[in-house]
Amino acid sequence: MSFQKVSRYRLYQDVVSQLVEHIRAGQIQPGERFPSERELERQMGVSRGILREAFRVLEARGIIESRPGGGRFLRQLNGQNLFDLESGFVRLERAVLLDICEARQIIEVRAAQLAAERGKVEEIEHIKRVIDEFFRTQFDQGEQMDRDLDFHVAVARASGNLVIWELVRVLVGILREHRQQMHLPRAEWAAMCRQHYDVYEAIRAREGREAARRMAEHLERLRKVLEET
Repeated sequence: MSFQKVSRYRLYQDVVSQLVEHIRAGQIQPGERFPSERELERQMGVSRGILREAFRVLEARGIIESRPGGGRFLRQLNGQNLFDLESGFVRLERAVLLDICEARQIIEVRAAQLAAERGKVEEIEHIKRVIDEFFRTQFDQGEQMDRDLDFHVAVARASGNLVIWELVRVLVGILREHRQQMHLPRAEWAAMCRQHYDVYEAIRAREGREAARRMAEHLERLRKVLEET
C-alpha cells in the first residue's frame, strides 16, 4: 500500500482523502491494521500531528477504531459512512472558498487601487498579457481558471506592496488546490472573466478608485455565485 505526498495547503484533508481512496479500492479490508504512523509520515511527508488529526476524523465517523498499543484498524463499513464523510468535506471546502473570497475582497480591492496609482508600466502590460492568454484558452475552463488566478496575482504584484503580493499568492495557491469545487456555470464564468478587462482598463487609465470599484464588483459576483452553486 503506497501513498502520495500531500498538499501543504490541505494537509489532513488530503490524508483523509487518500485513506478513503485506499479503502474504496479494497487495499485495506475490514479488520486489517493501517500502516504505522512512522510509515505514513515517511510516505506522505506530513507530521504525526496531521496524521492523528486525520485518524480522529475517520474514527469520529465510525470508519476506523484505535486499539491501545495495537494501532488503528478498519471497521466493518456500509456505504453511508464514506458518503457522509465525503459530503462533509464538500461542505467544509465550500466554507473555505467563501472565507477565501471574503479575504480577497479585503485585500485585492486595495491592490487594484494601488496598481492603478503606482503600478509600473511593465507590470500593467503584464496584466494585459495575462488577460490575452486567458482568452486564448477559452475552450478549456481548467486552463482559464489558472489564467484567472494569474490575473489576480499580476494585479497584486503591480500594487507595489510585497506583503499584498505574497498574501494573494498564498490565497491563489489554496484556490488551485480547491479547483474541483470551483466549477462555475459557463455563462457566469464568461461574464466574470470579462470583468478582468474592465479592471485592467481602470488600472491602465490610472483611475485608482474605479479600479477598486470594479475589482469589488468582480469579487462580489464570485462570492454570490459560490453561495448559490
